[in-house]
Amino acid sequence: DVNQGGDLLDRVVMIRRQVALELGCVVPMIRLRDNIQLNPNQYVIKIKGVPISEGEILFD
Repeated sequence: DVNQGGDLLDRVVMIRRQVALELGCVVPMIRLRDNIQLNPNQYVIKIKGVPISEGEILFD
């Protein structure tokens, strides 16, 4: 959440730009959505609605 000092969206934009500049490959739009059905710290990566990866982020 940007209002709480989060910068995830800005970082995603920078990574997409960096990949395009360094590799010449434009990464398609990335959409981030909250899902209250997931456990805290859990994530799911989908391509065209199909889950391809999931996991849990551990914080220090």
